[in-house]
Amino acid sequence: MEEIKKDENQEDVKNSKNNKKELEKIKALIETQKKEIEEKDDRLKRLMAEFENFKKRSNKGRWRKRRNGRRKSHWRNVRRRC
Repeated sequence: MEEIKKDENQEDVKNSKNNKKELEKIKALIETQKKEIEEKDDRLKRLMAEFENFKKRSNKGRWRKRRNGRRKSHWRNVRRRC
């Protein structure tokens, strides 16, 4: 009877050690995944900001072209009238 209890206790100890190891592995995996998520989130935010800047630059370029085009066409018309 006592031997059976000892065997059960030893198995419990082994199981708890295995469970602790598995728990540590899972915790480590969770930490690495959190870091990956943070890196990808940061990259996404940077790409979004870069795209917004691109849109602003391209809109400024269009506006300048339109403005300069109007000026040129205006002066062409003025020269023709004179």
